[in-house]
Amino acid sequence: MCIGAGIGVTPFSSVLKSIWYRVINPNTVMKLRKVYFYWICRDTEAFEWFQDLLEALEAEDIDNFLEIHIYLTGGLKENQIRNIVANDASGQDAVTGLRSPTKYGRPNWDAIFEKMTQDHPSTDIGIFFCGPKVILFLCVYVYVCV
Repeated sequence: MCIGAGIGVTPFSSVLKSIWYRVINPNTVMKLRKVYFYWICRDTEAFEWFQDLLEALEAEDIDNFLEIHIYLTGGLKENQIRNIVANDASGQDAVTGLRSPTKYGRPNWDAIFEKMTQDHPSTDIGIFFCGPKVILFLCVYVYVCV
């Protein structure tokens, strides 16, 4: 699991690129089976600089290796809401342009980690985080309790 919050997503640009190059290289042996990428962001403008990389990774996704979860925690302006409603049925997310839908509000870490333990029983799951400490403490607390 890669969890980036706000500008804490910056290191995951190179991490995701590196993982992806290893996945598509037929000569590389990897123990890694799946990557869950979570990005928690306050405003829609932050998605713009990272959007091209995520679109490329999503377009070349082999066997659903990369699962993208984007959470928008800030409020939307009226024109943004109209754009989302108008483009909802296009097959691409109106905020990010990805196939993965944007979720609005904060992640429910209890539910996320519970699903991880159900989907991957008896598996070691690594969590890599970059962002505000308060989110890290919530993730660690929930993960330890699950």
